[in-house]
Amino acid sequence: MRIGCICWWLIVNTLVISVAQAQSAVEWQALSFTLDNDLFTLTNGDRHYTNGVHIRLESKPFDEFNRETTPSLLLPLLDPFPLVTDDFDHRTLAYQFGQLMFTPADISISNPQPDDMPYAGMLYMAADLSARNEGYADTVRFMVGIVGPWSQADDTQRHVHQLINSDEPQGWNNQLHNELVFNLMYERRTPFSMGQLERGFNYQWISIQQAELGTINTGAEVSLALLITEIGTPQSHNVQPSVAQNTYLFRSDLSQGYFGLFGITGRLTLRNIFLDGNTFRDSPSVEKELLSAGVFYGIGYSTRKWGISASWVREGKRFETQDKGLHYGSVTVTYRY
Repeated sequence: MRIGCICWWLIVNTLVISVAQAQSAVEWQALSFTLDNDLFTLTNGDRHYTNGVHIRLESKPFDEFNRETTPSLLLPLLDPFPLVTDDFDHRTLAYQFGQLMFTPADISISNPQPDDMPYAGMLYMAADLSARNEGYADTVRFMVGIVGPWSQADDTQRHVHQLINSDEPQGWNNQLHNELVFNLMYERRTPFSMGQLERGFNYQWISIQQAELGTINTGAEVSLALLITEIGTPQSHNVQPSVAQNTYLFRSDLSQGYFGLFGITGRLTLRNIFLDGNTFRDSPSVEKELLSAGVFYGIGYSTRKWGISASWVREGKRFETQDKGLHYGSVTVTYRY
């Protein structure tokens, strides 16, 4: 418990220091809170990706990634990517931290369940560096985290279940071992068709390609999304990748009004720590499916200062012995400065 609290303190402290260092050159635009949970579905049962909590701070657009706008540790890592070239004219920086939680379908069993998803939690911090032009938008995400008991996911689930008078999970003694983890994600979003609908709405089709490399997840995704916004909203590729895979969040630069999103995703998974187990130690694991697919959809409303959105994800089998697909929902509340 004490080590887990120290890990939380280190991640939050690192985030605060990073924000403070860039504060003089970067104007912050929005602060958002996201809760992922299967509570927001009709099934309402703890299984697989069962809970996620995310806090995100995003900047206003600026002209260039440099030492005044970007953490110096990340600047050399950007060199291989197009974001630093003159092809882009709007750049943003975002910090995010949170906790993810994974469990098998039956949390009342205390013994290991070799045919079901292992218990696992992750405490993470991520930095998103994004840039866009008239044709497309790119995002590079650097993520570091802690998987295992130090993530405090077991204590989080127990405390929450006590508060809501739900069954206490019995199998967290079988969770993945402690491991420092990292990931690099690169994504491109390209609108290829846009226009107007009846009743005062725009539509925008967006193709999304994403690749990941690291000890958290290694693989690729291809998605097709339909974004619907009220007329007057800027057409600026207004979706951003979520830490929870197979879903997207609405960006904080959306104008006032209603908006909606629908998309399909295909995924190639070469390695995933929550399916394959710890990287360097023997641990619980399952036989993953290399290929999987899913759909995501959501609605929301934004005012000049506040925004709220709700989205849902349905995805197919991620491992061979999985009896049925995953279904969970997300709620995001955003405050804009």
